[in-house]
Amino acid sequence: MFPVVFTKKNSILYLPENLTKCFNYSDWNSFHEIISKHADVNLVTNINTWHGMQILGRDMYMKYQMIFIEANPDAIRIIEDIKTVGNVIEVKASFLLTDVYSIHKNLYNSNYYNDILIANTTCARTLRLLPQMNLMNKSSNEVKEVFDLLESKEDLFLKGIDFTQYIIDQKTRKLMELRIDYRILSIKVNKRS
Repeated sequence: MFPVVFTKKNSILYLPENLTKCFNYSDWNSFHEIISKHADVNLVTNINTWHGMQILGRDMYMKYQMIFIEANPDAIRIIEDIKTVGNVIEVKASFLLTDVYSIHKNLYNSNYYNDILIANTTCARTLRLLPQMNLMNKSSNEVKEVFDLLESKEDLFLKGIDFTQYIIDQKTRKLMELRIDYRILSIKVNKRS
């Protein structure tokens, strides 16, 4: 097998940027159009959550993105670096968002059908956020502060990075798999003016 050769004419190379733009503007019609064109219907998405979440299908991936924005309406993602290695597009991006306690609580409580995507996106902060944080080099006081913030009902401002691999099938030139690794770099109470 030969690696996928990306050129300026090969628009799949711009998939991460185009999807990020649609995500930032909640442009779900364009998101659907792009994902339908470039992703296999059986797209597999692996996300490093507290239990390792796997989403099957491109429509479920889109639903996950929509629920994420519903839970975090001010979320913004900024691509910092893109490179290709063989048939993989590797993306490093930063993100900013406010984790609003009342929004998550309302979404979680309204999940009458036990939708796993809603449950994973809105569950307790310690389950959602703690696994993406590195507490290794923090003092016991700093760790306690983090836990106090996660257990609070305060709105929390988060900064982080994510590393995403877009794995392209060499024959079909379609996106077959996404591997997403989120890391939270800082967390603090969002002081509204």
